[in-house]
Amino acid sequence: MSKFNYSEKQERDFASEARDLIKGLKERELYDLYEIVQKQKRRSQTPERDLELKAVEFAINKVSSLDKSRLHSIRNGFRSSMAAEANARDGNTTVNKRKV
Repeated sequence: MSKFNYSEKQERDFASEARDLIKGLKERELYDLYEIVQKQKRRSQTPERDLELKAVEFAINKVSSLDKSRLHSIRNGFRSSMAAEANARDGNTTVNKRKV
């Protein structure tokens, strides 16, 4: 016999669990967690897992010290492949001129 009783449904407060999860995290860790949540949301999940991910995403969006435009770029990604693959040296290169 299983030790879990599946007939009784446990009500969970996903919002409070998400707030408790992000309570002690620094800004960099919150950005990393937000990236993980966005990657996991693209996969197929159970309905309960989807609710957990949405609650964490909502809790991170509510943090006032985070940059909203950075969260938006994490959520939507880059608009072009050039922006996604850009390096600092790309704009600073000089063309070698032929000396006569």
